[in-house]
Amino acid sequence: MPAAAGSTALKCDPENEQSEPNPPAWRGPYGLRAFRHRNFTLLWTGQLVSLTGTWMQGLSLPFLVYQLTGSKSLLGIVAAASLLPAFVVTLPSGVIADRFSKRRIVLITQTALLMQALALATLTFTHLIRPWHIVALGTFAGFANSMDMPTRQAMVVELVGKDDLANAVALNSSMFNLTRIAGPFVGGIVYAAVGPAWCFLINAVSYLGAIVGLLLMRNVKAAMQVRRDQPMRKQIGEGLWYVWRDKLMRNMLVMTGVSQMFLMPYGIFFAVFATTIYKVGPTGQGMMSAAVGVGALAAALGVSSLGHLYENKTIAFAGAILAPLGLLGFALCRSFHGTLAYLVVIGMGMMMFMAASNTILQVGAPAGLGGRVMSLRALVMFGLGALGSAMMGRLAEVRHVDVRGTILIGASVGLASSLYFAFSSLRSREPAALTAALASEEVGVDAD
Repeated sequence: MPAAAGSTALKCDPENEQSEPNPPAWRGPYGLRAFRHRNFTLLWTGQLVSLTGTWMQGLSLPFLVYQLTGSKSLLGIVAAASLLPAFVVTLPSGVIADRFSKRRIVLITQTALLMQALALATLTFTHLIRPWHIVALGTFAGFANSMDMPTRQAMVVELVGKDDLANAVALNSSMFNLTRIAGPFVGGIVYAAVGPAWCFLINAVSYLGAIVGLLLMRNVKAAMQVRRDQPMRKQIGEGLWYVWRDKLMRNMLVMTGVSQMFLMPYGIFFAVFATTIYKVGPTGQGMMSAAVGVGALAAALGVSSLGHLYENKTIAFAGAILAPLGLLGFALCRSFHGTLAYLVVIGMGMMMFMAASNTILQVGAPAGLGGRVMSLRALVMFGLGALGSAMMGRLAEVRHVDVRGTILIGASVGLASSLYFAFSSLRSREPAALTAALASEEVGVDAD
């Protein structure tokens, strides 16, 4: 089939295109089959080390900010600062990921994040740390993450192929949530014992795990890459137009945006619950974050082992409804141990939706558009997440609303949105051949 007029021509970069050896037959558990790909195993293991440190820092920063200032609004501002760069960087980063070696890009971003964590540790060890330092370094990390996340996610399909992609996404989710349990739990203990500076330093060292894993990769198979002499604006537009015309992909992005604005900001208030409401300190805050991770890990393992029995769309809608229901219980609960139980439910719902929607977008993206599709998802997650964090943090300062009322409002909006999209999906169904037709029309790939 000839390429559509005006579409972006694709080519293989001879420098990066290498033939990946066929992976060995997998004789282990079905839910672990993506580990037959050596390069994916290296990526997974490196991220396991790196994300453990990231979660330790993620717990320490808001607790430190709240200790320094006592401001709920500033909690939202700090969270927003790390997300706002997405508005500037994310969409161009998708084109860059489709033009150049994804592994090299991720090496650069992981090194930049190591430097950010090391700067935080140095300022805290020397007692020079101020709120504006945290905001500035958070913004720097936001630029790196806005380039890192879509590129790293788009790289997965190059490492495992589309046959094992859903399993690889589920295994990544399992790893993410395993570190979400271990990182905050250990971080809370370290924070209480020796202070936040050590959490930041451990995070800096942990990035070496990801960097070493990337350096050890061999025979990385590069995807078809877009021409570098085409205008970036045009290539960004092609990615946006492709996603907009696919109803399921469009709905997943809209639901992700609602989740980031109204549901996910609940995490910025953990320091308030731990310090003011339940008075359990940093260790208790670590237990709250770990509870979310326990639920998410359980769901991720279930999706990895049994996800092939259900449509990704079904899993996504189920999770999108379960998460706000858990948040409603979390906001209304008055006991710490009951709160932990609701956080487990929230983690399960969030993981089900995020993993399934991620798979839908990656499977639906044709060769040469993976970076741009995932960059659009990152823009929605980071950009709307920044707006949501700032908005919900400010709302929590309003008299008679406070933290619990803010979470109730967000959960209600999220639940209404999820129910709407779930029922509208039941009433209409996308033509089965639409994705292949769009791929051939938009990027000049022969669908036959």
